[in-house]
Amino acid sequence: MRNWVQRLGHATLTQRTEKADDWVWLMDHSVQIGQEKTLLVLAVRQADLPPAGEALNHKDVRPIALTPRTSWTGEDVCQELETLSQEHSVPRAIVTDHGADLVKGIEQFQQNHPKVISLYDFKHKAAIFFKSLLSNDKQFVGF
Repeated sequence: MRNWVQRLGHATLTQRTEKADDWVWLMDHSVQIGQEKTLLVLAVRQADLPPAGEALNHKDVRPIALTPRTSWTGEDVCQELETLSQEHSVPRAIVTDHGADLVKGIEQFQQNHPKVISLYDFKHKAAIFFKSLLSNDKQFVGF
């Protein structure tokens, strides 16, 4: 059973996406395990996004990269984005939590692909906003 699950995961990960100009990539680092930190990139066509008010779920996205490294720099992220663009398509947008290496990599990538939009995911943006808004609130800090 485990072998079949691994094969299915590998097949899903290595399957090419159709060429289209409306891909949105969701990109983040996994939790670091030992010396390795994994970059995960999920893809969804803008045309396939759920209607407003409905959440995106795992059935809506497909993994296109799961790349481990001992460290990630902006240059590494840019190189990974270039490789993925050649294998799939240049995305319309890339959504991240605005980690420094991800932002630097996307900015470098945008030099060659200026139409690509970089988006800050709402969950992280809202958390940063509320943290700055409430950082002096004793009740919030105690929470």
